[in-house]
Amino acid sequence: MHTSSHISHRLVLSFPTSLPSSSSLASFSTHNQPKHLLAGFLGNEDKRVLPLICSAFSKPHPRDCAPLLHKIVGHDTRQNDASASTQNIKEHVEKVKSMLSSMEDGDISISAYDTAWVAVVEDVNGTGSPQFPSSLEWIANNQLEDGSWGYKDLFSAHDRLISTLACVVALKSWNIHAEKCFKGMKFFKKNLHKIEDENKEHILVGFDVAFPSLLKIARSLNLEVPDDNTLVLREIHARKNLKFSKIPWDILHNVATSLLYSLEGMAGLDWEKLLKLQSEDGSFLFSPASTAYALKQTNDQDCMSYLSRIVQKFNGGVPHVYPVDLFERMWVVDRLQRLGLSRYLEPEIKECICYVSRYDFSFTAARHRLPPT
Repeated sequence: MHTSSHISHRLVLSFPTSLPSSSSLASFSTHNQPKHLLAGFLGNEDKRVLPLICSAFSKPHPRDCAPLLHKIVGHDTRQNDASASTQNIKEHVEKVKSMLSSMEDGDISISAYDTAWVAVVEDVNGTGSPQFPSSLEWIANNQLEDGSWGYKDLFSAHDRLISTLACVVALKSWNIHAEKCFKGMKFFKKNLHKIEDENKEHILVGFDVAFPSLLKIARSLNLEVPDDNTLVLREIHARKNLKFSKIPWDILHNVATSLLYSLEGMAGLDWEKLLKLQSEDGSFLFSPASTAYALKQTNDQDCMSYLSRIVQKFNGGVPHVYPVDLFERMWVVDRLQRLGLSRYLEPEIKECICYVSRYDFSFTAARHRLPPT
């Protein structure tokens, strides 16, 4: 699957400028990587960087090569035993090449929030059962000890709260796991105030659009959530209204904008028009949540195909964006350039750049430190 006609596929690359120490290598490949984001979502306040975890996959992965790159740098800087260092470098480089050849569409961590939206989709054949029961199973199996859902290794109030509410809504929609729902709502009500104190840079992409709508759905399911008149929710509604004022309703339906990433946060949409803005892979701006909402509203076969592919690939859970083939290749090039190792993998770097350069991207080579081709 390729993304040659992806309309608004942008990246935020936020990398550390120095190589991790040897003591941190064990966690480097899972705890020090940028998360793939759709940047420019109506302002810098929507960008976030949380670590990317890819541990669910058994095959060698490009970001698993970080320890090998560290070893190459170590041998590269030692000149006393040139022959031994050269041999070690050669061996490590071959391993890295093998990993890079497996990039394909890319792998990325599971999003509890997006998985919840997939889980609420009813069988398109009208049986009244879940279309994706494995997504419900993923939710049931991945509640955290404190009752929440979301990224477990770094607490972000925005991530935990919207993910937890979405997962409770999914379970409540099918009247299953009442105890998990109780624990989830207990966490939600106890921690909602933390949104006010969190750094504005940590607001999730589309949070202000999706969260108010999710609260409305929760109320329709008789879940006890705060009234919209509370201070924190008034502020969220104000930010949502501001965003909608920047993209008029008629523009939303006729021009591909970043709001396609968060359609689940909007009601009263004209789906006949919106389906004309669908990506070639069947998604709406590569967002499983947005695409799941579209499928729920339209039973569109292309949405169904997109979601079926990723649900199968990720064993029930789904990421917050997919595919990430372009990000994978950008990460590799950036990392090799920063570490001064590009001379060892010039053909692989050129292949990555050629792959990325096929698409109409909104960044320049100079900005992202790409060497000339």
